[in-house]
Amino acid sequence: PSSSGMPRLAFTVVALAAVVSAEVAVRIDCPGIVSHSLPAFSYADFSISVSEEQASHGNLMIEVKDESEVAMHNAVEVYLHAGTVPRDPRSTQMFVKTYTDREHRAFALAVNVLQLQPLTYHVVLLAGARDADLEISIDIVGTEVDPSHSVHGHICPGEWVYHHYRTTGSEAGPETSLEWLVEASSSALTARIKPQFGSPPLRLTPPSMRLTPPSVDGSTSQTRMSVCPEVGGDYWLAVVGEGDECGHYSVGVKLSTSGCVASGDEERSSAIQTLPLGRFEYGECTAPFQ
Repeated sequence: PSSSGMPRLAFTVVALAAVVSAEVAVRIDCPGIVSHSLPAFSYADFSISVSEEQASHGNLMIEVKDESEVAMHNAVEVYLHAGTVPRDPRSTQMFVKTYTDREHRAFALAVNVLQLQPLTYHVVLLAGARDADLEISIDIVGTEVDPSHSVHGHICPGEWVYHHYRTTGSEAGPETSLEWLVEASSSALTARIKPQFGSPPLRLTPPSMRLTPPSVDGSTSQTRMSVCPEVGGDYWLAVVGEGDECGHYSVGVKLSTSGCVASGDEERSSAIQTLPLGRFEYGECTAPFQ
């Protein structure tokens, strides 16, 4: 303890928080990658400027890789702030303190297109008990997908990331099928996909589908989910992180005009149960349910 009786460790943390808010942040281009060596028990503040165009059509994805010689799952703590950094940089709901992707020794965060604002975001890194060599990667992953190329991103437990395909009136019709093609790059990634017409889905209601993990030999497996675009407009897909770890994914679309059967009809039917008049039944609901 210090002469005042306050534990020295607590005093150090408070002083560090005050310094973080006062320091000038290192700017990172968006998208961009920088390498940084962070001494033990020190901090670094990186700023990211998000434009109106990026905020309207993209998901912000942040990944911090631990490239130190010896892996340590709590090498750094990563905190994300929109606008300014408060006196205590830990006072935010956007943070990670341990590897979110153990396979790649990475810490990851995402801000989806519904939450993203045209502001300056700050990524504050607080080092643990050893020096850390880090690679900070910033990317804006676009929401729009087309049949000519796939879009790549990452998703963490509890996060929602959005993509969409805009069909024209000539493409839409009763015989048209729009098929979402989604691949997970890691067997540790657990996620679901949820399609919806007109606006991004906010609830994980049927129909939805769990991503198929890669096979045992490491080759990726494609999860296919079809919708029937009878009218032109925006067809959205939510990628929803579950489980315990983050992971990378890719998403693409395929159009065909040989008829359409929407995926998930069997899931929707099984979710509906008939209760006879005058009867009641007990049931249970397993969290989380959205």
